[in-house]
Amino acid sequence: MNRWRGKTAVVTGAASGIGLAITERLIEEGMNVAAFDIQYQRLRDREIEMRSRGESEGRGKLFPVKCDLTNERDILAGFEWVAENLGGVDVVVNNAGITHYSKVIESDTDVFRRMLDVNVLAVAICTRESVSSMRARNVEGHVFNINSILGHEIPEGVLHRGWNLYPSCKHATVAMSSIVRRELIDVKAKVRMTRTFFFHFIRFRRNKRGADAILISNSTFFFLFALYRGKRKKIKNRKE
Repeated sequence: MNRWRGKTAVVTGAASGIGLAITERLIEEGMNVAAFDIQYQRLRDREIEMRSRGESEGRGKLFPVKCDLTNERDILAGFEWVAENLGGVDVVVNNAGITHYSKVIESDTDVFRRMLDVNVLAVAICTRESVSSMRARNVEGHVFNINSILGHEIPEGVLHRGWNLYPSCKHATVAMSSIVRRELIDVKAKVRMTRTFFFHFIRFRRNKRGADAILISNSTFFFLFALYRGKRKKIKNRKE
């Protein structure tokens, strides 16, 4: 992780849950994090709390950015702020996601549109903008798409409450990740693409509090492992 110290990460949906856990761990590892979320005040409160504790040596900084991921202008303004104030993006974590516990056949178009905007279009826009920043500066970068087991399969019994377009959105981002990975190879960009999903979701769904802790732990572990693994592979390839 040393090679990422002082670098800049953008994390979407950073004000709570998995996004907050990843944000705080990256800061501990020495990265500066531009935290995108519509819940701006929660991020500001977290920033003030971190400052009040005092910054230990080697820690990065938190930079709250108010961003409505259903609004492209907000997203573009966020990346523009990062470019002007932090020099550009080195790592992006497309973590933000929403669901709606209703059936597709009983839902309305506004629900469809919001889910597609946050879960699919925002991921595409953030990926495009971050890769553009990395390529323009000719730096090594990493794109993470936080996915779900529902993006790979839909187990029986899971949809009794209705998940609306959530599984469809997650299947879309799985396909998007595969396409972007091939595009990065094609243009010889020094950027890696990683997507993750959480295999504990179904097994531990009855213990909500425990499941939340497990999901956050797994998310952070796989995220940091992917960053570290990229360096290991690069060293190995040079020796060969």
